[in-house]
Amino acid sequence: MSEQDNVHPTPSSDRSGAILYNVARVAFFFFFGAFLYFMFTNQILLMLRLFGGVFAAVGVAGLAHGLWSLRMARQSEDWFPVEGVIVGSRLDVKTDQPAHVGHPTRVGEPAIDTYWPRIEFEYQFEGETYRSDRIIFANVNFPRQRAEELVAQNPMGARVQVYVDRNHPRQAVLEKGTATEAKTYLKALIAGVILTLIGLGLWFLAPHLAAR
Repeated sequence: MSEQDNVHPTPSSDRSGAILYNVARVAFFFFFGAFLYFMFTNQILLMLRLFGGVFAAVGVAGLAHGLWSLRMARQSEDWFPVEGVIVGSRLDVKTDQPAHVGHPTRVGEPAIDTYWPRIEFEYQFEGETYRSDRIIFANVNFPRQRAEELVAQNPMGARVQVYVDRNHPRQAVLEKGTATEAKTYLKALIAGVILTLIGLGLWFLAPHLAAR
């Protein structure tokens, strides 16, 4: 058995991000189709209630994930520090079209770039080797400057400090606590609150909007 076979991988934030992106694409086309159906069948109230319920559900789920991430980040303040080594370091730049998902950007329409530092590291704890790519607990994109800094600070082969949960050693982060990325956690919570409020607003105002 090779040394690579003895490494315990953790759930990849890269894979989870790709899954979320594909789910968002499917959801976009589904609700666009639902929008056309309800418009042609003149079921405006049902359409608004459906969209409101979905927005609220997504918002609550995002808010719950943000609160979980914040709680875990605070718990990581007491996690055990060990030495790790960077085995992967790159910056992914994703370009999205704001109004035309999956289609080329129209002339003059600015695209939106998001920056995702992908830093993978290995560490040992109690004789076992683990691998993770979790920088912080919030799985969100970073501002360009901060993303470039993270990749530059963690080049391939660099020795780094890793913080490990003693009870669940598969859980580890490069940056413990919330002090260094407080705005990132706040951004995730605000997004969840906004989506929830939009959804609830559509749900309760649907009868008035449909009556116009």
